[in-house]
Amino acid sequence: MSKKILFCSLFILIFLIPSKQDPNAKTWRQHNTTVHADSILAAMDRGDSVIIDSCEILGPLIKAGEPGRPDTINSMIKLNQSTFKDIVLFRDCYFSSLLSFSGVTFSKNSYFPWSIFSEDADFRGVTFSEDAHFMRATFRKSVSFENATVNRIASFYLATFGGYACFDSATFITVASFSQAWFSEFASFWNASFDGFCDFSEAKFRKKVDLRFKEFKNFRIKWRQLQGHLDNNAPSFILKFQKYFEEQRQLDDADGVYLFLKDQERMEKRWYIRYPEYWFIQQTCGYGVDPLLPLRASLVVVALFAIPYYLIKIREPKWALGAGLKRIGIKAWNAFYFSGNTFVSGAPIEWTPEDTRSSKRHYLFRILTTVERTSGWILLVLFVVTLTRKFIR
Repeated sequence: MSKKILFCSLFILIFLIPSKQDPNAKTWRQHNTTVHADSILAAMDRGDSVIIDSCEILGPLIKAGEPGRPDTINSMIKLNQSTFKDIVLFRDCYFSSLLSFSGVTFSKNSYFPWSIFSEDADFRGVTFSEDAHFMRATFRKSVSFENATVNRIASFYLATFGGYACFDSATFITVASFSQAWFSEFASFWNASFDGFCDFSEAKFRKKVDLRFKEFKNFRIKWRQLQGHLDNNAPSFILKFQKYFEEQRQLDDADGVYLFLKDQERMEKRWYIRYPEYWFIQQTCGYGVDPLLPLRASLVVVALFAIPYYLIKIREPKWALGAGLKRIGIKAWNAFYFSGNTFVSGAPIEWTPEDTRSSKRHYLFRILTTVERTSGWILLVLFVVTLTRKFIR
């Protein structure tokens, strides 16, 4: 009996205890030492989690896949307060786990083009001493560059941000390009500094964006990209964009900001002032900044007045296009032609209602032509004024 107990005890010691693995057995850790980049790559190839704290990393860290066939990195990577002494390149890579470079310093260029970050990516407090390239990178979840600093080129050209994108208090010294980037969720650039050129041309915001920059000097963006997406619509904040657009001679964008502010001001008024102002001022001339609106309103007025002219059956002179014809299309065209003439220069005297014996119809005809002629004068004056303002600017 004692032999059996002894045998069982030996079995447990030999087989069961060794099989009980340390949960950190697949974690490669380094702290406050010098690490070579090849050691990190080897740990990634084994699938080990990489946790490095306050280390100096020597040699280039290069890992690249192929277009359409990214190199999958299953390792969780957490680097804290460490320094890369050479270039870092992750091209066409797929990060399936958390990636954190909190407080890391990249002494040379760093590249992450065409890479996919399937989980959260953390670049808080990172210092890019030279270029930082994230062209066509895809961030499927949240990414943070809070308090990050890029001393040279920061490129997010055609990058896709699927989750919350945070660039709060980030500093871009030379060039920051977000051209044609796509922001699916909230994007925040609160207190960010752009000391050089900042390019947001053709960037798209699906939801809200906070652009309360601490400082910017040369900023490329269109108002149509921002309208309806700004997180802060305070007039004092919006006026900064209008002033900047005017300084850069982006006058159409400045007019767009002006219209936006006037619309906000209108919405604060009582309903019996708000709605007439919308239809008779905003939609007819855009508060004097859009010459296309009077033209559009003119076409609408001409078309609307053509309907009653058709119904009261105005009589065409002999030389008119539809004289002597009873087809609906010709008579409708004549009504539209008469309405256009009335709008521009007053009703032609040779055009009269078909039934001249009906005093009511004749009286209605006079009222319609008078109202349309007055509307025409007003809209044509508005068109000339807004167009002249456009040319003068």
